Amino acid sequence: MLVSNRLTKNVETVSEKKSFAEDPDKLPVVVIGSGPVGLRFIQALRKRNPKQEVILYGKEPWEPYNRVKLSLLLSGEANFSQLKNISYDENDNLLHCRFNCAVVKIDTLRKMVIDERGGCQPYKKLVLAMGSRAHIPGIMGVEQKGVYVFRDMDDAQSLLARQVRTRKVVVIGGGLLGLEAAKAMQRNNTEVTVVEHTPRLLNTQLDAEGSALLREHVMSLGIKVRLGESVHKILSNKFGVCAVKLSSNVEIDCDTVIISAGIRPNVEIAREAHIAVGKGIRVDDSMCTNVDNVYAIGECCEHRKRIYGLVAPGYEQAEVAAHAITKGKSKYKGSISSTNLKVIDKSVFSMGVVLNEGYDSSYTEYKYSDHSQGVYRKIIIKNKRIVGAISIGDWSEKNRIQSLIDNKNILFPWHIIRFKKGGILFSEEENSDIQNWPSSAVVCNCTGKTRGELSKEILSGCQTVECLSENTGAGTVCGSCKPLVINLLGSVASVEPVRLSKSITATSIALLLVFFAYLTFGSVGYNHTSEGTFQWDVLWRSSLAKQITGFSILGLSVIAVVLSFRKRVAKFTLGDFDVWRGIHIFASLFSLFALFAHTGFRIGNNLNAMLMVSFFAMLLVGSLSAIVIANTHKFDLSTMTSIRKKLVWGHIILFWPVPVLLMFHVLKSYYF
Repeated sequence: MLVSNRLTKNVETVSEKKSFAEDPDKLPVVVIGSGPVGLRFIQALRKRNPKQEVILYGKEPWEPYNRVKLSLLLSGEANFSQLKNISYDENDNLLHCRFNCAVVKIDTLRKMVIDERGGCQPYKKLVLAMGSRAHIPGIMGVEQKGVYVFRDMDDAQSLLARQVRTRKVVVIGGGLLGLEAAKAMQRNNTEVTVVEHTPRLLNTQLDAEGSALLREHVMSLGIKVRLGESVHKILSNKFGVCAVKLSSNVEIDCDTVIISAGIRPNVEIAREAHIAVGKGIRVDDSMCTNVDNVYAIGECCEHRKRIYGLVAPGYEQAEVAAHAITKGKSKYKGSISSTNLKVIDKSVFSMGVVLNEGYDSSYTEYKYSDHSQGVYRKIIIKNKRIVGAISIGDWSEKNRIQSLIDNKNILFPWHIIRFKKGGILFSEEENSDIQNWPSSAVVCNCTGKTRGELSKEILSGCQTVECLSENTGAGTVCGSCKPLVINLLGSVASVEPVRLSKSITATSIALLLVFFAYLTFGSVGYNHTSEGTFQWDVLWRSSLAKQITGFSILGLSVIAVVLSFRKRVAKFTLGDFDVWRGIHIFASLFSLFALFAHTGFRIGNNLNAMLMVSFFAMLLVGSLSAIVIANTHKFDLSTMTSIRKKLVWGHIILFWPVPVLLMFHVLKSYYF
């Protein structure tokens, strides 16, 4: 059944256009393109400037929809209402939508756009999110009746009508959309053949072994696949298409041809406006074009000579553009290509460097396969870091792998051993999914925010770590919950190093060096000779010196303990937590020097021995914990979080005997 509910509400015609003030600062932001990336930009802009008026132009007559689900509409597994884009707020009074109204010209000198109805709209900022269109290869007969593309809602409408009477379909292109179109057109027992000119399905996402496994799955569904052949000519008769002729001279009978041979960015009106265009609209790291106040995002833009044909990079670009327009300093440094989809009911994941054409001796591949379960996984390692990964079949660690690649985290040897043996990198404990936590479970101990509260914010449109932190406070105190926040988002957002990370690392290493120097050289004894001018043991023989150094240790310990109040007591907000953490670690280092001045690192007996051992153990575990905290961003988040949790608890447990023993030590000293 055809989709018939075109958008009729919240649409302004030219005659209904609102009159905007002449003051340039009060002019609207104009967005050309009502696809998911354009809508994500508006959503991001709303969060940073809720009072900004926005004009949204869309050449399609449809209410904004999720293009990724078009194949579900075509296969009958979804209806139009299920395709609605949740980021579109039709009740936003500051958003003026002009759908079914294409922009035909951009006047950058007068800072206005002109639409196909003759309307002129001034802008303060212009955002081009015009997307791309299907690439039509130069095949003889491509203009014949019965040849379709599959890119937008209009294409889906046409194919839905065609499904009723088609019996044999040829899909040109074995990429994501081509395979989805092939599966969708199988309705009514239609015979479908996919023709791909390269040797592999998903040629840019999968290697030979992964593609072969996917091909087996596709063919098991009754879809024929021909690889390494191209369509030379589309044949027709008086009724339209009747066959395709391949480069091998083989003819395949068909009555419908669907072309899914890639995309081409929509850049024409930008080029005519003298906006710099290469393969796409060229932008800098702020998503700004060569023309002031004009930005481009999504499939129509070219960043650092690269175009991304996926929605995820477009979302990142939208966030950066909104940040830049509101005078933020966020920069876009590119994305690592990632595919994480169900392709004809089969989970396919591909990210980073996956094809060995670009390998050198510094790359190492590790593979795991279980063909009985239809599972294949491969990771590519360079300099102890994952730079690429492929999987066919379900893999619960996909989000973790994505984070590892994006953040360039170092893997440990046991991760590789575990992968080679069972196809997983992390233990069951490390793979615990925060998404499955009960809503009442506390994620951020410092602020008391629960998984339910954070999930509610995410559903309301808060899709970044920065947004969640700003709205809830999660991760803004000690930062230890940020890995959990990232995992809850399913995000690959990078984790910034904690403030003073280098100083914390250096101080902690200094603590460890002092400790290991003690293990190597032992304690310092009393001076048994009167030769020389400096008698160091006066520190231990003089009652005054012993009191000064002893109370110094006590005072420094109290300073270190105050940290717990900064973290645990909500009303105690004096100073920045990271600075307090730095003070805590510096105080620990100075307390170690004071301990040396007080004891010469001699263990002593009984109570003194217990106190010294407890103090040394507490400082040792605390130093290791601080090093992990300062360097979490360099490794896998969950692994480091697990290590960090154990060390922090060890530090806390080892701390509690110290004040008790210290109190008895002071009482004993003064009593005797």
